[in-house]
Amino acid sequence: MLKAESAELVRSDALSYLQGSPDSPFHVVFIDPPFQADLYKDTLNALVDRGWVDKDSLIYLEADVDLVPQWPKGWAPHRQLEAGNLVATLLRSL
Repeated sequence: MLKAESAELVRSDALSYLQGSPDSPFHVVFIDPPFQADLYKDTLNALVDRGWVDKDSLIYLEADVDLVPQWPKGWAPHRQLEAGNLVATLLRSL
């Protein structure tokens, strides 16, 4: 459906996986952590700090609507949508 030419599915603890080094940056990242676990900040920081994303990447994040986000330096919302108790944010590099 996505017409992706190549894709890889990894089953792993996300924060452990992101401590490694990427062969190349991801183009699109989807983050939907358990809201109560407050994992979004560590996940975003690992993606940016360890080179998993670059200036052309997009990061999609679902979080509790009451979350007051702290975006990684150089990243900002491109689009946001609220639905019930969640907010979906598409981040892009500045």
